[in-house]
Amino acid sequence: AFTAGAVLLLERVWDEYRNITKKAEYSPMEHFLVSAVTTSALAAATNPLDVIRTRMMTQSLGPSQLYRHPLDCATKIAATEGMGAFFRGVVPRTIAVVPATLVFALVYARARKVVDEHAPPAWGGQGK
Repeated sequence: AFTAGAVLLLERVWDEYRNITKKAEYSPMEHFLVSAVTTSALAAATNPLDVIRTRMMTQSLGPSQLYRHPLDCATKIAATEGMGAFFRGVVPRTIAVVPATLVFALVYARARKVVDEHAPPAWGGQGK
């Protein structure tokens, strides 16, 4: 789910980057850097959700259950550990997520270019 969301966001960021730079195409290094920065920011922004999910999934069930639902989990984490607890593990998560998303995004961009070049004009392609 993270990768799919990242690709949707990257599509928008690439379009904006293209509008800002007025380039029809950009280099692989530009593609890599824009993708890395965007994916890193997305990984950091969604880390609180990952913390809540991890806490919910790893808790014991039964009478010793700490959290009843995700909002309860978030409230208890904020009250007992502070807001910083939501960003524990952000660096390892970013290190793990960014390379996989970058590979996916590069393959996706290349596949999209090939499809755009060979798709019939009725589908929005160039029909080569």
